[in-house]
Amino acid sequence: MVLDENNKVRQSTIVNINGLVWDVDIVPSESEALTIDGRQCRGATWCGQQRIVLSAMLNQRTARRTITHELSHAFLWSTQVHCQDTYGEEELCDFVACYAAQISRYADDIYTALFSDG
Repeated sequence: MVLDENNKVRQSTIVNINGLVWDVDIVPSESEALTIDGRQCRGATWCGQQRIVLSAMLNQRTARRTITHELSHAFLWSTQVHCQDTYGEEELCDFVACYAAQISRYADDIYTALFSDG
């Protein structure tokens, strides 16, 4: 739990993606901001508003994955990357949420082994 300067739990932050500032907010799990197509979600990305919302009920493990998933939507939108027709955005975001940290670690290991001076 992160505390702000007034010792209150921090409920929001910002992130700059490709020059676009996104608000990231923790909201109650029953919030309409977490309702997509009539179902409650753990997180949601509202691209037109440049806003990411996360359920206050997330545990640490689920929060990490949900943040990664929602950031993937934001990065796709902010960079205007288009997926191949054979991959849906949800599948790509789930893939990134599941494997981005691991891929990053492996990429660092390979870079160090093959290209680093130290």
